[in-house]
Amino acid sequence: METEFYCYFENRVRQRIPSTEGFDRWLDPDRTAIACIDMHRGHVGPDEELPLPAPRARARVPVHNLFHALARDIGIPIIHVQHWQRYGGIDDVNSRQWNRGGNWRLLYELYLPPNPLMLEHSWEGRRGLI
Repeated sequence: METEFYCYFENRVRQRIPSTEGFDRWLDPDRTAIACIDMHRGHVGPDEELPLPAPRARARVPVHNLFHALARDIGIPIIHVQHWQRYGGIDDVNSRQWNRGGNWRLLYELYLPPNPLMLEHSWEGRRGLI
């Protein structure tokens, strides 16, 4: 398959990946699927307030949609991956384990302002899932 690949490194410009046999094998529509990870309403939804906003990802939604549409047009399946937790936080913030609270919670606090909606992020039945 002929296509151009690009890679982006943090704080660097877009770089074109050279066309090689290895990359051509990598994107074989008969053996390829695209995994779209955590592009759900809790991160990129239309609401002003989100449980765990991802502003850079939200800005990329139109490009993701186009990419997915073009992939589907040539028969490449899209697999959407989303982390769910049981209602009440037993898998995370209200766990009885010594390491309760996922590491993403610590990272969030380094870069984004406090958000009371974050407590229930990815809980079954709560806003932001699906």
